[in-house]
Amino acid sequence: MAAYKMDEKMSIAVGAQVQHIKARLRNGQVIGPATETGATLEGDTTDAGFVLGALYEWRDDTRFGVGYRSRIHHKLKGKLALDGVGGLRDINAEITTPAILSLGAYHDI
Repeated sequence: MAAYKMDEKMSIAVGAQVQHIKARLRNGQVIGPATETGATLEGDTTDAGFVLGALYEWRDDTRFGVGYRSRIHHKLKGKLALDGVGGLRDINAEITTPAILSLGAYHDI
């Protein structure tokens, strides 16, 4: 993260964020009294985004801030394993985390 004080009242900041997602999904089905079959999906990904922030000091006892965290679009890649069939198959899934905007105020009473 890097920050810069533009003047006595205003500061800005920028930074990076890195997220890692690891998923494991298991699905099973009972076929008979003692027989169960199913599938396991496993995948992972690491992706990046950015953060921005600004702080305005209106007076010595009052400040206002804003922060933004970008969305991150993940593309998971992994394998599908089927019980009793053997072999693995490639799988893909996509997940997008939301962008977040935060507002804040501080006043010393």
